[in-house]
Amino acid sequence: GFSYRIFLETISDNYNQLINNKKVVINHSIAQYYQFSDYHNYLVGSGKLDEKFEAFEERLTNIPKVYFPSDFPRTKKQTHNGHYLPIFLDANKTREIRNFAVKSSSSIYQTLLVIFGIIIGRHLGIGDVIITSPTSGRTSKQFDRTVGCFPNLIIQRLSIDYNTSFNDIMEENRGDIISTLNNQDLPFIEILERCNLFD
Repeated sequence: GFSYRIFLETISDNYNQLINNKKVVINHSIAQYYQFSDYHNYLVGSGKLDEKFEAFEERLTNIPKVYFPSDFPRTKKQTHNGHYLPIFLDANKTREIRNFAVKSSSSIYQTLLVIFGIIIGRHLGIGDVIITSPTSGRTSKQFDRTVGCFPNLIIQRLSIDYNTSFNDIMEENRGDIISTLNNQDLPFIEILERCNLFD
């Protein structure tokens, strides 16, 4: 992730300075992780994010309850033993997706999100699809070089009309996808609480 890359770059820079008999320069102006926590708590507590929260509350009203079918019946005793299904895209398929995204003026993220939403929607027989998606959480430039755990979850709500083309579905959801990404500084737990989504 971001922190791993920053860590390796810093180690590499310091090493190059040492082997070239140069003084190791440490940039003390880089914001520390605790400052990010303070900054985030300030944003939430000051009410500066209230307008964004209100927009999310409006977007996430009347979410239907959906029961996702499982491959096997749930055991009486919960074990928390999960599993995952890895999906690998070869170079050709990745190139095709990238080219399609460019032609449709979308990002690879938007393209794959809509594809996944269509698959889930068809599986469940619904056109109103909710997907949580991880983001980097680094919305302020002052924390670009800070090592720490920044990821936040966002809630994407897709509207899918199966009687239209894929391009039409992409266009229909483009604005909402971008808007949600632009509001990734809203704490996920806070959104769940404000929108009563814990049930």
